[in-house]
Amino acid sequence: MKKVSEPIAWRTSLIYWLISALWILVSDRLLAAFVADAETISLVQSYKGWGFVTVTAFFLYAGLRAQLNRWRDASLLRTEAERNLLASEERLRLATEVASMGSWERNLRTGHLHWSPSLEKMNGFAPGAFPGTFDALRKLVHPDDLKVMDDGRRSAIEGDGEYQVELRFKRRDGGFRWGLVRGKVLCGPDGKPDRIVGIELDITELKKGGEALRISEERLRTVLETIDEVIWSAVPGAVSAKYLSPAFSKIWGRSMEEMIGDPKCLLETILEEDRPAFLRTIAEQAAGRATGLEYRIRRPDGAVRWIFDQGFPARDAVGEVIQINGIASDITNRKIAELERERSLSLMRATLESTADGILVVNSEGSFEAFNQVFAQMWRVPDDLLKSKDDRRALQFALDQLLEPQKFVEKVSYLY
Repeated sequence: MKKVSEPIAWRTSLIYWLISALWILVSDRLLAAFVADAETISLVQSYKGWGFVTVTAFFLYAGLRAQLNRWRDASLLRTEAERNLLASEERLRLATEVASMGSWERNLRTGHLHWSPSLEKMNGFAPGAFPGTFDALRKLVHPDDLKVMDDGRRSAIEGDGEYQVELRFKRRDGGFRWGLVRGKVLCGPDGKPDRIVGIELDITELKKGGEALRISEERLRTVLETIDEVIWSAVPGAVSAKYLSPAFSKIWGRSMEEMIGDPKCLLETILEEDRPAFLRTIAEQAAGRATGLEYRIRRPDGAVRWIFDQGFPARDAVGEVIQINGIASDITNRKIAELERERSLSLMRATLESTADGILVVNSEGSFEAFNQVFAQMWRVPDDLLKSKDDRRALQFALDQLLEPQKFVEKVSYLY
């Protein structure tokens, strides 16, 4: 947004300077041409200056009001997007419970292990009751599967970062259930393994035979038809998909049949400037790397939608990438809210910085919302005080510079 806000600030400041300079030059020349008396000239110049300040203040008020209205509209749009996101998360939570699936995350530096409420429920814990330690997990795993779990974790950390094992977990009734545990090792800023995030799918029924497989497929179909995200799979290196979940038609506005197996058709939906990054991502997936990419698509009705697409390579027993599985989400509302908010903030900052008046914006709770450099220079306010956004300290700092501080306090109290 810096590239957008700087030209606006420059243009606004230049226009203001030109108008001010022309007003001073033209008005002084006209005054000197028609008025000879020095006292009258001084009086007229005084009125002229106050008139210019009044007009400037009016236009500044109008500009600030317009920008603050845009900011408010952007906040409402962002609130709507956040509400939609919460609803989507709730649908995803319900879907994971229906599919007997839960998520987990382990911090490799601290050892803390976090389980989602659905995963705690799968293992017989109340929400938040799982101790969050690796020892607590080991007590739940069947003794014969501990080595499988440890070897899989070590291989993921020291190898390609992919973690997948099948383990038996002890139930509250003393029996055992089967779980398919998958995860991905994520590195920290120092490039070292920092945490593992993943999911666990209860596959007890799958282990029991064909009937269990049918039930699981029904559950999976329910999940795919319920969630708003597109679940997809593709051959490594291929542009086209070999499977797309029903949400694809809703987001793309096209039938799944015309897109599956046709690389040209799918690629043409992506905006041209985003296609190179999309193709690079496909190459990374074929090389065995998990990816995440934001790009834009154009629907048949001309509407442009923002997509966040994640891909995860699947490997066979010898480690070869045999399939790419992924999930694509429509993030258009979030992107619109972010862009509108940044635009409103940039315009407001440009307006604040273009005026010769010192301006401070304080919210109803008494914290600084915004200020311009003229205000800071006018009152000689230190940077640390401005950054603290503490209006009580700022008021006391201002009082120390005034000859009649009590009148200033009364005025500030009236405004609040």
